[in-house]
Amino acid sequence: MKESPVGTLRNLYILCDALRKNWGSGLLKENILLEEKESPADWASPCVRTSPSTVAVVCDSKNEDFWSGNLSEPTPATIRLWDLGTNSNSSPEIHYNSLSYHTHFVLDDFVVVMGRINQEIRSRSQLDAMVVSIQDQKILFTKEKTFNTQNFMRGFEKDSQVFKNTIASFRRKTITLHQVTKDDVTVKVLDVEDAVGRGMLLHSKFLAWDETFLAHPFLSLGAGMMRGNEMIVEHKIFCWEQQNNWSRKEFLVPLSRVDDIHNALGIYQVALHQGKLFALQNRTIRVWQIESGELLSTATLTDPLPAFYPNPAYNSNPRRGSTRRTEGNPSGFLQTDGIGVYLQPQLGLVVGLLSSHHGKRPVYIVVVFNLHWHLVGSMTVPEEKDLAKLDVYLVGPRLVLLYNDNSYSVLDLESFQRNPIVSWNKFPSSLPFFPLGTAKKEGSLVSQQTLQSHLRNSSTGLCPEGFYTVNCFKSVSDINIVVSHINKGRRFIQSFSFL
Repeated sequence: MKESPVGTLRNLYILCDALRKNWGSGLLKENILLEEKESPADWASPCVRTSPSTVAVVCDSKNEDFWSGNLSEPTPATIRLWDLGTNSNSSPEIHYNSLSYHTHFVLDDFVVVMGRINQEIRSRSQLDAMVVSIQDQKILFTKEKTFNTQNFMRGFEKDSQVFKNTIASFRRKTITLHQVTKDDVTVKVLDVEDAVGRGMLLHSKFLAWDETFLAHPFLSLGAGMMRGNEMIVEHKIFCWEQQNNWSRKEFLVPLSRVDDIHNALGIYQVALHQGKLFALQNRTIRVWQIESGELLSTATLTDPLPAFYPNPAYNSNPRRGSTRRTEGNPSGFLQTDGIGVYLQPQLGLVVGLLSSHHGKRPVYIVVVFNLHWHLVGSMTVPEEKDLAKLDVYLVGPRLVLLYNDNSYSVLDLESFQRNPIVSWNKFPSSLPFFPLGTAKKEGSLVSQQTLQSHLRNSSTGLCPEGFYTVNCFKSVSDINIVVSHINKGRRFIQSFSFL
C-alpha cells in the first residue's frame, strides 16, 4: 500500500473489502513458521509471542521452563522473527549468550527480551532488557535492571500490556510505562495514590489506549458511606492525555455496593473513541466527553433477555451460600478467562455471550446490543465445538471465536448492524465456522499427560491419530491468526493471513 499511487481512502476501502470477504468465507493464506518433532523428554514448546505483523520465538537453553536437557552443554540462545506480511518460510537466527531468559514482548518496531545478565541474588527482583530491532533483525542494546518484578497482583507478564512501542505494567495504584526506542528504555510512572483510598486498578486487560488518551478503571474497596448494613463506595476511571505531559482527569462512577466490585471485575470495560470515554459497569453504559468532563449519556440494561430465549442461565452467578440474585452480572453474560463483554464504540455496539439451554443441550449465544441496550441480533455458537476452551476476540469490527480444534467463527459487526435480526420467534441461527488450514485437528481433546503417555508407548515415536491437546499459544489480530500447537507428534507454529 505504501508503494501504490492509489489514494489512501481507496486503498483503505480495498483493504477492508478484502478482509471482510476473506474472513467471512474462510479464505486465508497459510504459512508454517516452525515445525519440529516432539519428544517426551523435552515436551514444552519454545516461547512464542506475536504482534499483528511479527512473530518472535525465543529458545534459550538457560530457561528451565522449556528446557529439560543437559544444562552442562547448553545450546546457543536464539531469537527468530517472522514478518507476517510476507510468505517467507524461514528467518535468520539471532544468537545471544549473555541473558538468562524470563519472557519477551513484541512491539511495533522492537522485540524486548527480558531476563538477567547478572545472576546475583540482590538483583533477582530486577529484570534486564535486551532490545532487538525487527526491521534490522539485530540486537540494538542491553540495559540492566530495567523491569521491576515486585508487587504485581498476578505476575509481571499477566499484568502487562503492549501499545505500539510501550509496555504498560499494572500494580494496585500505579501504571508503569516502559517506552522503548532504538537506543534506550525510558520509564514513566502514572501514580493514582494521591486520589484514591483503599482499592486497586483493574487488571491490564481493561486498559483503553488510543493515539491521544490512556484510560483505566479503579475499583474502591472501602472508606465509603454506609447504607443500611452495606458499604457504599464510589469508583473512578482515570484518563491521561499523553500529549499534554500525561495530565490526568478523573471520571466518577455513581455510588454502588462494595460487594459489586467482585461481580463487576469481569465486565467492567472502558473504551476510547473520538475524544469520548465509554464505560460499561454492571448493567450501565456511560459516555463522557473527555475534554469537558461532561456526561453525555447513560443507559441501563433492564433484563429483556428471558422474553425470547428459553431458560437462559440468567443472573447465574449467585454469591456463595446465597440464593440472592447477583446484580453485577448483567442478564447472564458469560465470563471466563477467554470470554468477556466487549465495547465497540466505533460502531456503537456491545457484544457478549449468554449461556442457555436448547432442550437438554447447553448452548452459547452471541448477543449484540447498541449503546442504548436495544437488541441488534444474535447467533449461537456451534454445538459441536469445545466450549470449555472457547476464546473470543474483538478485533476492529469483527468478533472472532477461536475453537480448540483450530477452527474459527467470525461475526462481522458492521454488516450485522446494517442487517439486524428482528424476529425472535425461533432460536437464533448458528455461527458458521471454518478450519484453520492444516492446523485443523480431528479426534478427541486429551490432557498433555495423556498425550505424552501415548507418545512414550508408541513404537513409531508418533502420537496415534485421534488425540490432541490444548494450544500452547494463540493470537488473533484483525488481519491474521497465529497458533502454536502439538499435532501428530510434532510441534507447529502456523500463521494464517486474511490478506
